[in-house]
Amino acid sequence: MHKQYIKILTQSHAGTISRVLSLFASRGISVDTINSGDETGTPYSRVVLGVVASDHQLETICHQIERLYDTVSVKLYDEDALAVEALLIKLKENGKREMILPILSEHNIEVIEDTNSQLILGKIGTKAQLETALSVLSEYDIIETIHTGATVIDKK
Repeated sequence: MHKQYIKILTQSHAGTISRVLSLFASRGISVDTINSGDETGTPYSRVVLGVVASDHQLETICHQIERLYDTVSVKLYDEDALAVEALLIKLKENGKREMILPILSEHNIEVIEDTNSQLILGKIGTKAQLETALSVLSEYDIIETIHTGATVIDKK
């Protein structure tokens, strides 16, 4: 078993994601990440799920998702796909701004909002890149972190 991503293109109807997730729940498969949004230039929604399951389980579930009435398409991504997430970090400034800014630059971490007492930072990248960003900032006063679910694209 290994982590794979499934991209589902659906009609934008209430309950669609619930029906999809129930297929996983009924088989005891946990969905690690979920990301949903409008598919640019279409009337459809895109749902990307990150799951750890066997190839057979995923193949079976993909066929069942295809049979749902509001499904337009289903794609299973392999290791050649690029999966990225977004990370938001709220950091207490504590007079260490001059020490923090070079670290942000070195790790391509963007300052989203800067107030007198805190910084809200953002980073888009792979899971490993986000973990590195958190690691280098861990010695500072992190107030809150938020990860999005992954979205994927073929590298080919």
